[in-house]
Amino acid sequence: MGILSGVGIPRLDRTTGLQLVNNWTNIRGSHQLRWGTDIRRNRFEFIAVNASTRGNFVFAPSITGANEVGGSGLGTATFLLGMPSAFDRAVLTGYTSERMWRAAFYGQDIWRATPKLTINYGLRYDYIGPDTAARPGG
Repeated sequence: MGILSGVGIPRLDRTTGLQLVNNWTNIRGSHQLRWGTDIRRNRFEFIAVNASTRGNFVFAPSITGANEVGGSGLGTATFLLGMPSAFDRAVLTGYTSERMWRAAFYGQDIWRATPKLTINYGLRYDYIGPDTAARPGG
C-alpha cells in the first residue's frame, strides 16, 4: 500500500539510562577548587526486522494488461481480482541489545590572583566506551 519493504514495522525500543553525577566545590582563600564526575551506563534494547512484519503485496499492472500492448493493465484491477504478483513478510528471529559505558572526571581551580585578574584552569577526562552486545552473538 505504498510502503516499501524494509521499513521494519514494528520497531519497539526500550532505553534505560543509569547515571551517577556529582560535583564538589571547596573555597580556600582566593581559590575555588572544583571537581566532579559523571558516570553513565546506557542499555538499549530493541526489536527490529529488516522487512515489514505486516507483509507487503505487489499488484502488478501486467497481470490485467494485454501482452501485446505495454502498460495497458491496472494495478487496482489486479488488486480487485485478488491476484498479487509478489508478497513478502518478515519473521522475527531474536532480540537485539546494546550496552555502553560513558564516564567523565574533571578538576578545576578558579584563582582570583588580583581584583582585576582571575585565572581559571583545569583538567578533564572523558571515556566513551564501545557499544557491546548484551549477549554472545548479539
